[in-house]
Amino acid sequence: MTEVRLVLIACAVAVLSGCASMQGKPAALPDPALAGEWSGRVRVVVDWCTRAHLPIDLTIHPDATVDGMVGDAVIAGGYVRVNRGPLARSLGWKRDYIIVADLQGPIVKSEGIERASISIPFDLRGDSLAGGAHTSGSKVGGKRSMKLSGIFEGVERSAP
Repeated sequence: MTEVRLVLIACAVAVLSGCASMQGKPAALPDPALAGEWSGRVRVVVDWCTRAHLPIDLTIHPDATVDGMVGDAVIAGGYVRVNRGPLARSLGWKRDYIIVADLQGPIVKSEGIERASISIPFDLRGDSLAGGAHTSGSKVGGKRSMKLSGIFEGVERSAP
């Protein structure tokens, strides 16, 4: 019984220490290979938005700051950080990295859809990013207040 308790405590410490290290703006870029300009589109997966795709343009700087655009909105005050530790990776949970940013202006101007912030979880796969985008908002409420979510399609490193 004591061995089981020790194993459970060790697992809890490992999980909690991994979570604690993934909060807030990092001091440096988690992986230098992330730096650069990325562009593609996000396939909208909510049924209340009539736009099927939104353009996405990201610039990830060596100091971990991020700027660019998603749809019609400007990314402001963005940064990239690690989103999961070794345990979550081995279990296939979450994505490796996440961009957290404020949005300025409507994300879909033609439909009057405006949100305050966005989270962009993703994995680096060579010269492309796999992931998605999720705005702030509620779980219910439709166009007026609900989260707008989408999946990356062809988000690739721009030619230097």
